[in-house]
Amino acid sequence: MKVLFDGLGSIGRRHLHNLAGLRPGVEVLACRRRGRDSAPLEYPVRAVPSLADGLAEQPDLAVIATPTALHLDAARAVIEAGVPLLLEKPVTDGWAGVVELVGAAEQRNLPVAVGFNLRFHEALQQARQRLLDGAVGRVVSLRASVGQYLPEWHPGEDYRENYSAKRAMGGGAILDLVHEIDLARWFLGPVASVQAMAGQLGDLQLDTEDLAEILLGHRERGLSSVHVDYLRRPARRTLEVLGTEGTLEVDLLTATLRVFEARRNTSWETTLEPWERNDMYRALMRNVLEVLEGRAAPGVGLREGAEVQRLAVAARRAAISGRAVDVTGPIEEWRDE
Repeated sequence: MKVLFDGLGSIGRRHLHNLAGLRPGVEVLACRRRGRDSAPLEYPVRAVPSLADGLAEQPDLAVIATPTALHLDAARAVIEAGVPLLLEKPVTDGWAGVVELVGAAEQRNLPVAVGFNLRFHEALQQARQRLLDGAVGRVVSLRASVGQYLPEWHPGEDYRENYSAKRAMGGGAILDLVHEIDLARWFLGPVASVQAMAGQLGDLQLDTEDLAEILLGHRERGLSSVHVDYLRRPARRTLEVLGTEGTLEVDLLTATLRVFEARRNTSWETTLEPWERNDMYRALMRNVLEVLEGRAAPGVGLREGAEVQRLAVAARRAAISGRAVDVTGPIEEWRDE
């Protein structure tokens, strides 16, 4: 098996580590850049001068793990070459070109997975199954919250040089922490409208938002409130779902699931899963390999990743305009205006 990596920063190296563990002896090609992307590796990698040179070697899979603003052009090249793809989230830094990218992949019937690793978080998977089983009755609202102090993401580095701090590179809390928007859609279904407020409210030196409050109105049921920030100390990541017959809570950092079923219990049922952070990334890579073998569908395919992208772009637009943004139609008809 031959795999081409475009980008070997922190997330690229994580994917490489998990790939090597799941497929010993895999041949790895890599298009690498300066900085963290050029750090020494534990696994042997053959450098290629460019993405085009790597694609010319007809890899079985490509992994794009570059800064967000570089995703679209690279993904387009990979898809045009007919190579299956793992594309890190989010799909890109805006909306232009997203629909065309989805169309190109679907026209070729090419498998593309978007790296929403939280879909493989064991506590979240259990929580969603409990909802589907009716544990809390009819769901009426969801609250997802994530916050972590940006300078602590990569200790020893100047956070101001990281793509997260730069709008031109696709940074900003809404896009960078887009997982929570995906979770809201995964738990409560498609979204009809988006409202938001966002800004630079902390003392960090950024040129993009460091905090946002997003409200999603779902098409069939309920409301979601999504909070994202670069400011919180200590870090926190939680999900709460309110139903007509109870409440469900997940602490993603400790993999703790709490369920209150009003029809059955008078106290909380708590489940703490044995968990390491890399477990969900390993499960994501395992899913990608199963997709290549024809044994599974991507956890999040490109069209679904594009739907999440639309919601993030709509949230930014809503924060600027102060008005709700309609997202009811198909992505092919939506315009970021």
